[in-house]
Amino acid sequence: MPRRTRPAPPKSEEWVAVASFLGLEADSEADACVSFLQGSDIPAVRLPTNNIASLGGLGVTISQPVLVLVPPDWEEAAKELLDEDN
Repeated sequence: MPRRTRPAPPKSEEWVAVASFLGLEADSEADACVSFLQGSDIPAVRLPTNNIASLGGLGVTISQPVLVLVPPDWEEAAKELLDEDN
């Protein structure tokens, strides 16, 4: 079985968001979504690659939305596939 290569990191103006995740499970949900799309031969990446930022020693963490991005040519196919999966 040929090994799949990861797509190049996207430039924000070239790739589009097809899903967004927020909350405690955002990392695992975004990773599962990327894996699902890549398993269907749709190039996909997530941004940010690390969801949790720490505020220097204050014991506070900030979670931001995790986006799943695909190239514009794959947007429609990715959205259809994700809609079918839900």
